[in-house]
Amino acid sequence: QQKSQAALNQSLNQLLGSLKARSGNKAQVQQQIAGLEQQLQAARAKPASSADPALVAARQQELKTLQKKVNQLQFSLGYE
Repeated sequence: QQKSQAALNQSLNQLLGSLKARSGNKAQVQQQIAGLEQQLQAARAKPASSADPALVAARQQELKTLQKKVNQLQFSLGYE
């Protein structure tokens, strides 16, 4: 599961970077991206190597929720 989380983490970073580059100087979009980046950093700050399966599952769910938010932003901007 840790490999899966790392891959999802990397994917989210790449998506956010791509959105940032494409959105240019649109302040509202940049603000949304910054908020998503902060949420991603907060998720990363939580211990990933916990032996507690419930904590690992909760972190995985948090990353998936962030992925949905990034995808929604991407779609709302007309990017696929």
